[in-house]
Amino acid sequence: MTVLLAALSYAQDHPLEPCALQAGASGSPRLFAVKPLTALAWQCYASGKCSSYQAHAGDPLELDHRAHGWTCGYLTFHDGVGPAWIRSDDLSEVNADANPPFAAWTGT
Repeated sequence: MTVLLAALSYAQDHPLEPCALQAGASGSPRLFAVKPLTALAWQCYASGKCSSYQAHAGDPLELDHRAHGWTCGYLTFHDGVGPAWIRSDDLSEVNADANPPFAAWTGT
């Protein structure tokens, strides 16, 4: 029964269950950025109700896990931060240098 409910929740136009962050689910941290000018991000609650908001090109998301064409992760955007579902096709991986040279650092 649980498997059937999980499959049905993705048959909608967005996931219906909470984006429950699973610490370390993706192995090493992976950073993604929103690709299109705007993309819908969804935050869903245990009650089954969801709210959407707009993420914008370049907004970063730390990948937690993926399911059925959607990515659950920690999204940082103009209005705040938090766990969110966003279409996997609306994200591109950010390839950051794990050991940047000292000259790349700015600030004090």
